[in-house]
Amino acid sequence: MLGAHVTRPSADKFGVRILADVVHPGEHRMNLVLEAPDRHAVDEFVQPFAMAGSVEVKEVTTCEQVVASAQC
Repeated sequence: MLGAHVTRPSADKFGVRILADVVHPGEHRMNLVLEAPDRHAVDEFVQPFAMAGSVEVKEVTTCEQVVASAQC
């Protein structure tokens, strides 16, 4: 069920765009890179994964954006 959740049609329902998804073999861990209009949309989209374990949501930026802002 969770694998089927990481699809474009499913993400579209939450207003979320999946930019990348990776699984760490043997660790039962997955990372998603998502784009959304707000944090609430991301929290709602990832909520089903809490059934399988802990979920952590972090806001990120690109290296290009960090360099452009002179924050590195």
